[in-house]
Amino acid sequence: MSTTDYPDLEINIDDILEENPEDKKETPLRPGASTAPVSGGSRTAAPTEQPWRIDGGLHGIGDDLENRVRSWRNLVRLLKQHRPQLETAAAEREKLIEALGRIVPEVVASGATLKTALDKTQSGDLSDNLAGHFSKNLKALEELEEVAEALTGNLVWMRSVWEQYARTIVQAQTMREEMEKSGNRS
Repeated sequence: MSTTDYPDLEINIDDILEENPEDKKETPLRPGASTAPVSGGSRTAAPTEQPWRIDGGLHGIGDDLENRVRSWRNLVRLLKQHRPQLETAAAEREKLIEALGRIVPEVVASGATLKTALDKTQSGDLSDNLAGHFSKNLKALEELEEVAEALTGNLVWMRSVWEQYARTIVQAQTMREEMEKSGNRS
């Protein structure tokens, strides 16, 4: 059946068969493939072998593309999940560093006051409230310990999130390189 039976089609199959194949880029043949004249004389040479094999056929190509799209989507989701976690961990870290900056001078000041009171007591002056100085220094040290523990937990959390984020970035870069390589082969 000829395409001339369909008036809305602009391409005629006879025109396609009579075109010179050198005018168009051909599908690569397997190494050693040859072309032989087609019987009928007026038509151009046609390959005797089929183009490279398509693994999995046409469905395989579709499945492969779907898998690649799914992988890219998953990477995008992972990046979207990791970014807010990193931002949250960094914001918390900033607050903890500020708290550390506030508590360290308190620890130093209360420790110096306690030392002065102890020195006075050793020289015979019992007028200072040693119990109050010990309590104040202990309270400052406990706050320091809380901030240090929170900073340590934040550091472990931030490292974990950062490593996950970095692995995702490396995976995305690897997929990008594979895509570029496969695009250059075409």
